[in-house]
Amino acid sequence: MQKPVNFCLPYVVAIVPGLSFAIGGWGYGIFLAVYLGFPLLDFFIGKTLRNPSSDEEAVLRKQWRYAVILWGYGLIQLGYLVAGCYLVEQRQSWFDTWFFAMNTGLLIGAASITVAHELIHKTNRFERGLGGFMLALVCYGTFKVEHVRGHHVNVSTPKDASSARLGQSIYHFVPQAMIRNVVNGFRLEASRLQRKDLSPLHWRNEVLGWTLLSVVVAVACLLLTGIHGLVFFLVSSFFAVLALEIVNYVEHYGLERRQLDNGRYERVSPLHSWNASEKLANAGIYNLQRHSDHHAFPSRRYQILRHYDQSPQLPTSYGGMIILALFPPLWHKVMDPLAKQHMEKLCQSEPDPVDFEYKIG
Repeated sequence: MQKPVNFCLPYVVAIVPGLSFAIGGWGYGIFLAVYLGFPLLDFFIGKTLRNPSSDEEAVLRKQWRYAVILWGYGLIQLGYLVAGCYLVEQRQSWFDTWFFAMNTGLLIGAASITVAHELIHKTNRFERGLGGFMLALVCYGTFKVEHVRGHHVNVSTPKDASSARLGQSIYHFVPQAMIRNVVNGFRLEASRLQRKDLSPLHWRNEVLGWTLLSVVVAVACLLLTGIHGLVFFLVSSFFAVLALEIVNYVEHYGLERRQLDNGRYERVSPLHSWNASEKLANAGIYNLQRHSDHHAFPSRRYQILRHYDQSPQLPTSYGGMIILALFPPLWHKVMDPLAKQHMEKLCQSEPDPVDFEYKIG
């Protein structure tokens, strides 16, 4: 059974951007050590294929400590935004502003989006609202709507903005995904309001609300900490969203759901997302790498997500895959055969499988 302390690793990593900024110069190498060092540590620490039993799952689901760990990271994100704007305004260095913003976005912002991603799938308003608030702090409030009502519905189909096609490079996918996800978020919310005979500009438009919050934060940064504070906020937000869409590229690359005779696509199952069960990485991103189970059961809390042997398995953890994706020829050489092999196996199975075996213990 995974203990709550195992998922406190993001709090430890949270010191990296601040430490890099304080040390300066070579201190920025600490940031690189995180992205390069974690995949190496994953190689030595290995995977955990253990899944909770039914009894353990019932206990884990009820333990409030796992939820509090997520809630607390919202304070880390807010604290970095306030402190970051103040520090760059004091130093008045464009290099420091840019690099501190990049560090913060790729580490704090990326971790915050991971937390927000977990929260927006929950059934209670507090957690969904907190998730939306955290997304608004990186200027990506549209994700709250598009991810749940768009991505999870259309995943691994041509309709989905966050599912990379076989042969598509990361440099083609990421800009396209950013634009399509924002547009889809506004479109989905407008459609929801129109079904209620309400204008897309109605105050109940959730996407407009989160976007307005982002604008308010940007204006506050400018007025309170000047142009350096505003640039810090915008640049850190950009790199946080960039990290998110790169991960989306890794999670669904080359996988497709079959279209049935009635025109619909087969039901989402653990066969339609890449899975990775490296122990250290999953502790650092709240079991996000058990993405196959997340898509099959979106409301399942992170501490009870399962590993399935039948799911397509990534060669290494997300950190290593992100580095590999930056070099498209190497990425395609490694991933294209794996994706094709899995799709061939998928085409030989019955559509809409119901039961999947998973190991306990």
